[in-house]
This record gives sequence, structure tokens and C-alpha cells, in this order.
Amino acid sequence: MARFAAACVLVAAALAAPASAEESAPAARTYYESLDMSSAEASARRFAQAWAAQDFMTVYLLLSPQSEHDVARAIEGYEPNRLVPGFDEADARDSPLYRTSGKTVEEVLAGASPNGEFDGDPTRRFDALLRQAAARGKLPFAITAQTQVEAGQADGAQALVALHTPGADTLTLSILRQPSGRWKVDRVRWPGSGDTARPWDGAAGPARGAEAAPAPPEDAGRLRTFYEALDMSSPDATVRAFVRAWTRRDYLSVHHLLSPDAEWGATGAIEGLRFEALTPGLGLRELDGTLPWLAAPRSDGEVAADVTPFNEYGTDLGLRFDALLLRAAALGALPFALSPATRAEPARIDGRHATAVLRTPGAPELTLALVALPSGRWKLDQIRWPGSDAAARPWGAQAAD
Repeated sequence: MARFAAACVLVAAALAAPASAEESAPAARTYYESLDMSSAEASARRFAQAWAAQDFMTVYLLLSPQSEHDVARAIEGYEPNRLVPGFDEADARDSPLYRTSGKTVEEVLAGASPNGEFDGDPTRRFDALLRQAAARGKLPFAITAQTQVEAGQADGAQALVALHTPGADTLTLSILRQPSGRWKVDRVRWPGSGDTARPWDGAAGPARGAEAAPAPPEDAGRLRTFYEALDMSSPDATVRAFVRAWTRRDYLSVHHLLSPDAEWGATGAIEGLRFEALTPGLGLRELDGTLPWLAAPRSDGEVAADVTPFNEYGTDLGLRFDALLLRAAALGALPFALSPATRAEPARIDGRHATAVLRTPGAPELTLALVALPSGRWKLDQIRWPGSDAAARPWGAQAAD
């Protein structure tokens, strides 16, 4: 593969062992905002660190909107071999992405989610797919702690960056600048792979050296993803994580604390443009013109080519959920109030279910229903207060005055 021009700068230092999810957790409001995507080189470096640590949730968050869109098409269209070379029937049988939830049609029609913990949210399902591929030696390419980053000058809103890994094919990353100013990875190519596939061409077969890529060293103190850094080990732990996230306006973490049924309810409200179900008094007028809700016009040819109209917020429901509630907070339209003075009663546990009560001075009492998932995590299933819709998930927003 052609090397970059001599003007390119070789970042000679090998990638250090990537920071853990806790170590890289921000002073920023959300984990997403903590990711350095300020330049093409910064994004490439963070991509390499995340891949070497098998933190595929972060890898997903670094992808361009079109790449995220094409990931969804590959997974939902039962073509995971576009992402994982050699993905076969045995992989499908063992994959959490293609397991049935056990819910009946009647339950789904009544509002229950057909998804489980790992096959609904796009970041978690991408991570589950690639994590399984790593365990079975089927990753599409190798990036390790010895990978070096070679970056050239960005040309307007596009840049190419090379990743050099000893004993493996060099990777070329095409990186695009987004309207937000972030640089995001659009394509990863290697010798013999296709030039147009996003985010890469798994169907072409793995890059040289992919099968020999070492797993990251075991470290009991290191959490692989930001999701694993959220403590959901007990109902009380989840309640504490929820209060902490809500009071710092980290609604991305709130999204990841929701049960599959609660996520399903939030997704239905957002995709159905029923924002008032989550944020009382907040409608399209209040969101019109804000970046997370802009969609680009498409020509007939772009529609036929399945070009996404969405920006970086449109294809990740966690980011869209976060953007909606952040806008609501700015306009005083949040459904309920929590503060550093909020106190939680110890949760009452009944089998796989639990309830907890939150009391905030000057605000209505909140009742939280939690459910234990097969993974052992306790997640928020519903939040209720006097006058709220007792059937809605994650809550039924009549403002808690």
C-alpha cells in the first residue's frame, strides 16, 4: 500500500496501553464528549487504543454516521460477515445479537421490547459482535499496543491516516470532519479489501496478521468499556449511578442504565417524534434547527444508494436520547428533578424485581422500578411519580411539579 508523502509525520511512539473506561471517564459531561476527536490524528489514535483494548463500544462511537448506518444494515440484514470475516451459523447460534428475547407477540404489542440487553442499543450490539469475533480469532484486522500512527495533512473535511502494526497489513483510515467539528472514521481499508465498504470490507476476508493479534493483557483493575464502568451490581448501586448521572446531566449514561423495555419505550417516543412522552412541553418547534435534529436533504440517487440523512446524533439512540434531555434541561422541560440533596431509601428486592424511592427537597417523590437481567445487572425499568402514566416506560411524562 502506498506510503504517505514525506511531509507526513510519523508518530514514533508506540501506542501506550489504552486507558481504562474509568481512567478515561471524563471531566466531560458524558463519555462521548470525553473522546478526543479534535483532529484526524487524534481520532485515529483513539480508534487504535480502543481496538487494541477490545473496547468496541468506543470504536463504534468513533465511526462516521454513514459507517454506523451501514453497521446497522449489516447486523439487521443478517449479514454480519460484512463486519466479521467468516461469521458462520455456529457464530450466529452463540451470538447475543440473534437470540430471541422469549417475549410473546402479545407482550411486544403491549409495549415490551423484543430485544435483550445487547441487541437493542447499537453500541452494545456492535461491541458484542466484535467481542465474540475476537474470542474466536475472527477479527478483520490487527491493531496492538505496538501500532504506530502515521498522519498526513487534512484536506478540508477529509483526511487519510495509516496504522502500522508489526507483522500485519497496514491499515488506511479515511476520516471525515462532522458538522460538530469532530473527526470520525468513515472507512478502514487494507490490501485486497474493497474501497467502498463501510466501515470495512469483512466479506473480502481478514487482513494479514488479523488472526495472530494478541488479546489485551488481563488486568483485574481495568474495565474494558464505559458500559462496564457503570455499577449495576445491585439495585442500590444502579440507583446511585442514576442519581449521579442525572444530576450531572449525563443522559447518555442514563440511557445505558435503562432496561430493554425502558429503552424500547424511549426509542419509540423518539423515533415516533412523541417527545412529550419523555419531556413535557418539548416538541419539534423547540428542537428545530438544533444540530442533533438536523437531517441532510438527499437526492434520488443518494436515497437509492442508501446514503444516511443523519449526522452523528441520528444513528445512535443513546446520543439522541442524551441530546433530547439536554435540550429539555436547558429549557426547563425535564420531567422530574434530582439534586445533590436527593436521598434514596434502600431498595426492596422481590426476586428479579426491586423498587426504590427517591426524595428530593421541594420535589415530588419518585418511585423507581428495577429489574435484574440475565447478565446480573440491575437496570431501571420505570420511574413513576404522582400523576405520571403508570404504564409508560421509562416514564410517562406529565411534569412532576
